[in-house]
Amino acid sequence: MNRKISPHEEQAIDAMLAELHGRPAPDLSQQILRRLRETPSQGDLCAESLTSSGSLRVEVGATRRRAVAEKPTPLSQWKLGLWKNAPWKIATTIAAIAAALLLMVWMGRDSTSVDTSLTAQDSNRTHSLDGEPGRALLPQELAHEKTAPTTPIIAPDSHVVPKPVERKPLKGIPLAMKSSSEDPLDDIARPKIEQPKIQAPVTKVPSIAPDNRKAVTLVAKEIDTNLHDYWSSLGIQAAQEADVAEIAERISNVLGTEVPEHAIESATAFQSFLAKPENARGAAQKFINVVTDGGFQKLDPESQTSLLSELASCFDSEQPFDETLAAWISGDGPNSLHWYSANAIDGIHPLARRFATLTMNVDVRCIKCHDSVIESRGTQSEYWAFAGLLERSVNRKNKKVFSVTTDRSSDDLVFFETLDGRQKVVEAGVPAGWIAGSGDTAAMDLKQWSQRVIGSRELARGVVNSMWRMIHGRPLRGSVVDLSTPPHTESLGSLERRLVDDLIDSRFNIARTLALIVSTSTTRRTVPVALRADQIAMSSQADIDHGNMLVGAFAAAAPQHASLPVSKRVQFANRSVGVSLDAIHKETLLLAQTLDTTDSKTKSKSPGDAVTAKADITIEQFPGKAVGPPVQWLTLIDELDEKVNHLAYLVPMQKVPKPVNEVVEKMVAEKNSEPLILHRVWWMIHP
Repeated sequence: MNRKISPHEEQAIDAMLAELHGRPAPDLSQQILRRLRETPSQGDLCAESLTSSGSLRVEVGATRRRAVAEKPTPLSQWKLGLWKNAPWKIATTIAAIAAALLLMVWMGRDSTSVDTSLTAQDSNRTHSLDGEPGRALLPQELAHEKTAPTTPIIAPDSHVVPKPVERKPLKGIPLAMKSSSEDPLDDIARPKIEQPKIQAPVTKVPSIAPDNRKAVTLVAKEIDTNLHDYWSSLGIQAAQEADVAEIAERISNVLGTEVPEHAIESATAFQSFLAKPENARGAAQKFINVVTDGGFQKLDPESQTSLLSELASCFDSEQPFDETLAAWISGDGPNSLHWYSANAIDGIHPLARRFATLTMNVDVRCIKCHDSVIESRGTQSEYWAFAGLLERSVNRKNKKVFSVTTDRSSDDLVFFETLDGRQKVVEAGVPAGWIAGSGDTAAMDLKQWSQRVIGSRELARGVVNSMWRMIHGRPLRGSVVDLSTPPHTESLGSLERRLVDDLIDSRFNIARTLALIVSTSTTRRTVPVALRADQIAMSSQADIDHGNMLVGAFAAAAPQHASLPVSKRVQFANRSVGVSLDAIHKETLLLAQTLDTTDSKTKSKSPGDAVTAKADITIEQFPGKAVGPPVQWLTLIDELDEKVNHLAYLVPMQKVPKPVNEVVEKMVAEKNSEPLILHRVWWMIHP
C-alpha cells in the first residue's frame, strides 16, 4: 500500500476485527430511539463516527430513504471515492458492510430484550403518513398505532456498567419463527365464552391395558417392603408369623367360606382360589355386606341373588368393577335399583355416607353438621349439595327404591341449617373437589357422576380401603376422627398408593387387589399374647396397651370377637357397672360360653355359620380402666353428653339409644371417670 492508514481508519478496522472475533456488538438502541423521536435538523443524514473509546456511534435521521435524485451528501461522496481509489478500500468497505450485517443480526436475535416494534420499515411507514416524510409521529399517534412503550437502554461501554432495567412485556401477537409446543396465541386474552350449566361428561378410557401391568408377585413383594418400612418408621417390631392353619381359619371366618391352606401361600394362589364361582360368590357377599353396612341382607332373596351374581363376576373374572359400579350408579344397570335399595335401606343420608366412602373415599360423618375442623377436608355445604342430589334423584318409599332419575330433575336450590341456626343455600351436585377429572365444575346429575367414576383414583382409594377393612376390620388409611386409625407415615402412604396404582393399572380387577391384601405380612401376624382371651385378665395394662398399639399399626392380628347386638352389650354393661374386674371377667367368659353353646346347637344356615361354629367364641373385654378418652379430639368438647353424642355419630347413629344413656347416668352416679365412661359407651355402641 502506498497510502498510510489514518488513525480513524485504523480504529475502524480494529473495531471490525473485534466484532468478527466475537466481541459483543454495541447496543445502539438508546441513540436510535432518541434520534427517532427528534425532528431531523440535517435532512436525511446518517453520520457514522468513532468515539474516543473505539466504539461505533451511529446517528440515524428521521427519514432513512429519499429519492435517488437528491443531492448527494459529503458522506456519500466519500464512499464513492473509496470505490475510485484503491482495491484495499473496496475490501475494507465490504468488511464494514459485513460488520453492519452482523450488527443487524445481533440486534434482531432477541426480540424480547429490546423493543423492536419500530423497525426501519415501520419508521418509513409512520413518517410517510399525511404526506409529510420529514415529520416524526407524536406520542398520541404512536399510542394509536399500538406501539409498545420503549425503555431507555444504556449502551455497553468499557468504563460504565449498565444498570439492569426492568422491561414491560411486549404487546401484540408474538411471531413464532419455528413450530413450538407452546402456542404463542395463548398469551392473548380470549373472549370468555359462557359455558352451559350442565356440560356433557367425557367417558374415561383406561390408559394402561391389562397386559402392561406388573406381575402380581412383584407387587406383593413391594407391598411387604412398604409394610416393613412402615413398622421401622414407627420403631416397633411386628408380632411373629402365625401358623398357616391359623391364618387359613382366620380368612375363612372373614370371607364366610372354607379357605384351604394352599390358597394363602401367595397372591397368585389366592387368585386361582377366587376363580371358582362358589369362592368368588362368598368374597362378593362379604364385600357387599361391608360397603352396605349389612343393608344387602335386608333385600329380598331374588334381589340378593341378582345383585350378588353380577358382583361375583368381578371376582371370578376380569370384569372391571368401575364399569359395573358406574352402571349401578347411573341407573342403566339391571341391578341398579337393588344396589340403591341395599345402600338406602335406612335413609338418604346413610346412602350419601356409603356412596361417598366407596366411590370417592370421603368421610362425611362430621361435615353433615359442620365444616371439617381437624382434616380441613370437606365442608357442610359440599355435603348438602351431594345429599341434595341423591334425594332428588332417588325415589324411595317404605325402605325400597322404586326409581332412579339419571338426568337432572330440578334446578331448585338446597337449603340447610348451620350450627348457629342460620339458613344457607347450595346447588345440588357432586362437589368438584371430591372426584378427579372435574376441574372446577361439579357433576350435576347421576349420569355425569357415574362417567367420572370410571377409572378415577378416588374410586380406587375407596375400593382399596373398603377391602382392607373387610380383611383387617378397619381401613388402611381411615379418617383421623376414627378411634382405630393407624399412625400415618410416608411408608403407609406409599403402601396405599401402590395398591391404588395397581388397581387402576389392572382396570379395577378387584380379585387381584383382594389377593394382594390377603397375601400381605399383616395377614400372617399372630395375636399379641396380652390380648388373647385366656391371657388378657392376667396381663398388665402396659402389655395390653402395647398389644393394642401393634394391632393398630397392622403389626399384629386383632383378636376375633363375637359380634353382639347392641341390646346384649347394653345389658352386660348395666350389670357390670360397680362390680369388680374379676366379676366382669367371669361374666364375660360365661357369656362367651353361652354363645358358643347356642351356636354349636343351632343348625348352620350357610358355610360361614359352619366356619364360625368351629372357632373359639370370645367376647371383647369390657373396659375396666382408662387413662384417656378413646380419641383425643373429644377433649375439644365441653359437656359429657355431647361427647357421648359424638361417639354415636361415628357409629354412625342419629342419636344415642335410650338404654345407653341410662347406663351413662348410672356410671356418673357411681363416680366413674369420664375417660372410662366414654370407653364403655364405645364398647356398647360400636359396630
